[in-house]
Amino acid sequence: MQDSNAHNDVLSNSKKILPKAQKLLLLASVRNDSLTLREYRNVLAECLQPEASANLKAIGFQLAHQSPTCSTSATWNIVMEALITELASSEDTSVLKHAIPLFDILPVIALIEFVMASEKEPMNKFRNVLLHADPHIHCLAIAVLTRLSIRIACSLADEILQSFPFESHEARIICQQDINLILIDIHKLIFQDLFASNNSVRSEAFTAMSNLFSQSALFQQSFPKETKSSSSYRAEALALNDLVCLVLREACPAICSLVRSADTLPDERKADGMYWLAMVLGFLMDRTGARCPGISVPYLTVDYDNDVEVSQMEGAEEELAQPSTQRLRMDQFAHDFLSVKLYSILRYASLLQASVICRASFHLLLHPLLEFSRFQMARPLLNHLITQCHHQETIKAKEEMAKMLFHTFLWLSASDCVQAFPQTLDALLLVDREREESYFVPLLIHGIVLRAICQSELVLLKLLYGLDLFQRFCSENTTKAISLSATCALDQLLQAHITIPAALRKRGLAEDSKALENIPASQILVLESFFRLLYPFPESKSFDIHHLQNGFMALLMDHFCHILSGTQSPFQESLQLMANLLDANAYPHISSQKARLQLVSLAIRMIPQFQTISAPLLLTYLEHEFGLLQTAFDANEPAIDFFNKPNRKNPFFDTEDHLEIVSSMVTCIKLLTMIQPSMRMQTTKISTQIASIMASKREEHMFLTQIESQVQLSVHATSPYLHDWFLHCGSSSIFNLAPLFACDPFSSDRALAWEQDSVVVSGSNDPLSIAVSYRHADPSQRNRITLIVSACNCTNFEMSDVELFIRYSAIVSYESKCNDLVLTIRPHAYGAALLPNGTIRIERNFHVHQFSRPTFGFQLVFKEESTTDQESIAVVERIKLAACDPFIVGFDAFLRLKDEVAAPSASVFRVMWQSADDRFAFSVVSTALESTSSLSFAQTLINDCKACVHILPDLLIDSASHIHIAYIAQTQWKSRILGSLVLTARKNATKNSVIEWIGSLEVRSSKSVIFELQSAPEACLRIFVSNHVRLDQPQAHAAEPFETLVHENVLKSRPQPHKKVDEEMLEDMSTAVP
Repeated sequence: MQDSNAHNDVLSNSKKILPKAQKLLLLASVRNDSLTLREYRNVLAECLQPEASANLKAIGFQLAHQSPTCSTSATWNIVMEALITELASSEDTSVLKHAIPLFDILPVIALIEFVMASEKEPMNKFRNVLLHADPHIHCLAIAVLTRLSIRIACSLADEILQSFPFESHEARIICQQDINLILIDIHKLIFQDLFASNNSVRSEAFTAMSNLFSQSALFQQSFPKETKSSSSYRAEALALNDLVCLVLREACPAICSLVRSADTLPDERKADGMYWLAMVLGFLMDRTGARCPGISVPYLTVDYDNDVEVSQMEGAEEELAQPSTQRLRMDQFAHDFLSVKLYSILRYASLLQASVICRASFHLLLHPLLEFSRFQMARPLLNHLITQCHHQETIKAKEEMAKMLFHTFLWLSASDCVQAFPQTLDALLLVDREREESYFVPLLIHGIVLRAICQSELVLLKLLYGLDLFQRFCSENTTKAISLSATCALDQLLQAHITIPAALRKRGLAEDSKALENIPASQILVLESFFRLLYPFPESKSFDIHHLQNGFMALLMDHFCHILSGTQSPFQESLQLMANLLDANAYPHISSQKARLQLVSLAIRMIPQFQTISAPLLLTYLEHEFGLLQTAFDANEPAIDFFNKPNRKNPFFDTEDHLEIVSSMVTCIKLLTMIQPSMRMQTTKISTQIASIMASKREEHMFLTQIESQVQLSVHATSPYLHDWFLHCGSSSIFNLAPLFACDPFSSDRALAWEQDSVVVSGSNDPLSIAVSYRHADPSQRNRITLIVSACNCTNFEMSDVELFIRYSAIVSYESKCNDLVLTIRPHAYGAALLPNGTIRIERNFHVHQFSRPTFGFQLVFKEESTTDQESIAVVERIKLAACDPFIVGFDAFLRLKDEVAAPSASVFRVMWQSADDRFAFSVVSTALESTSSLSFAQTLINDCKACVHILPDLLIDSASHIHIAYIAQTQWKSRILGSLVLTARKNATKNSVIEWIGSLEVRSSKSVIFELQSAPEACLRIFVSNHVRLDQPQAHAAEPFETLVHENVLKSRPQPHKKVDEEMLEDMSTAVP
């Protein structure tokens, strides 16, 4: 009778709670975080009671999917207990289909606790759903438990067991082994489903295997370097290798049966199965040990396939013994699988299915044993990859297809390369536009040039230069417009012919000797094809043509530098090209004065070795350049270019500073005088006239005098680098090849600490010592950080029932939906409390949404149980300790690395400086007095510069009395940060014999970035100058902007004493403005 009453009470409560639960579920599905934690937890506990009805449990599990972000571990324990109970019975499919997906959102700590609890029989629970009779539940279990095993394996690699107190280290190792055994048993059951009779179950099993393999390091290491997201494999990817090896051990002998099983699937379900089989075939070819196609014979012993030669077996006697194994040639088997299975599906597949088949085909063709198959199958694959680059929706998917497209293009023959180049270039340019960064187009052009040089395929370059794409740059009579793709491709072609030969020479390997012989021919081929770049293009943008002219002259100088130094022999075509450019009818039509002066300097240098070059003709050209300078010079116009006050009225100045032109002319005149002493009278006359013009202005005259005193040229220099001939002419960046191009992004090493030094945030008397650090799981995603929190028991007694709460600032969001930001220390059934001197650790991932300094707070809470005298009811008292010191992540954590961002030229830096939205400045002084180090103070600042800040060499001033350094960095959100550091040496007030540096640092960027930097000037200072410079007066950070110190009125008038910079500094700055 009592049981009947209890049952009636349960039914009555269910009817009451069901409408309320449905209402909360509807509200949570419409609006996120709309439920209060108390109301949500009470309703959830009522719905997930063991005696609740199936309908109410289904509502409860659906409600658990909509859990608020403030859910605590107690709330998740309610869900976990109900889920375990439901898995044990596994009767009602309507409840299971909502319960099983909860494994995807449960905190990993709760999952580890469940798997570790042997008394709960976790493997039996998993086996119940993996062997369920209902196909829908079976498929759902395969998908969810595969993701569950990946999460647990990756967490074990992150040492998540450090978050649990154990009696000893051996106990922790045994626990980890037990968990690994459970994961292995899960994948053994999933592998058996690859041969299931139900198509849905079999297809889901193939999909699960492909997901596991694609995330493992064994699969990722088979890809070329350019297709990896980072140079090193993550610990999570390495953690999956054991599971992959287990599956491979089972799959290798049964490869024929697996192919037949996947082939019997419907066409719309075959893609994932074929992708996984392609990965397995790649591992099987590796297992044979063969690497050379056509010579190595990669046989492997596999299980006998009953379907082979069925017609021959039909008439045989039953007692005829069948073989159990067979010898299979893996390269031929993989080729047949690729051509018959994959390409037949690819021909009729949808775009989504085609992307999976493209991955499978590309992975197989990567193997060296299928090198001959590439000639037949690369072109169809290329066409599909081009289509995928245009139709993929996410940037990440487009990048993946672009990487495969690049390598597939290099597998084509020369004729196919020429035919497919325009379409491939357009597809990669589209991806670069969406990434807002040029990467794939340079990668393609560098790959083509490297292939042509190393494999002696110069005909490939000649055919490319003859495409209609480049005809506008090669011919005067064509009416074709200059396209953006042609400009980008030609720019990278010019750069590749400089950077690739330099890399080959630096490497100096014996196998590169043939490639080094092809370098002069490849360079002269591009120089002869595009020499018309030096002449006017009236219908094009001046900036694009000017940049291409710089690239052409850089390649021309690099080519002749190695000829003059004797490292390569001169070609007749090279001398003829120089003669054509120096022809009296052609030279005046060269549009850029910078290019003309570079050409004259090269010709002067060639006079001692090549008598065909006329020195009087070169002197005539210098007189012509001086005439242009004299005509364009305005005595009333200040000539110094400021960052924010450029001189735009004088038509003589196109994009270069006229002081650079003057210094270059002086350099050429002195060089001609040293090589041809008989012309000293004419050269001296020109030098005197230049000095008389420049003498009208104090600043230009002092600058010119400094240049003339520094130019020290060696007539017999044999260096293959042009800038070595002008070592002391630092102001003449016109002869410097380095700033013309960005650094090569494909050979630079990424310098980044995997984990920052930990900081202790707790007090000296706290029972727990809390140490915090952070790291970037992926260096390319600087806005995502992993916070590492360690707690050490500093007392001499065991500690339990302690919670460490983590809080964070508003600009940060926690990446996990479950709110497990509490480090709980309590006794467990599998271990004990935290022993004296014991340590536990947790890692949590956070997403930073804007450039700032995220702040994290920590607080310890102790829980004690006490009983009241009257009712003897246990009451939990919470004792909160004072909050720990906040942990602040610095600005540099969210700046992109230098090898990901190209450094701009000086002129581009000026444009950025002028167009910046906001700015601020402060006065600085050196922290330490001048030491006896061989490096100057400026070089010390440069050497200690962070890996995320560029220093512009064109704007560097390093003298005994004055320093100017221009900095540029980029945040993860694509905002540029510009810095200008101006320092002047002065004697110390207490020690006159010691020099200290004072000055100012001005920073410009967007308003939001400046607001953050201005709020923490000391942290801003650390970005650029480390600890070598400090704030002059920390209470007053506002100094006058840099351009005010060098403004035109200041230069022309008597300098007034400045509150931060004395009169001597103004005098020095007036002659050393960048």
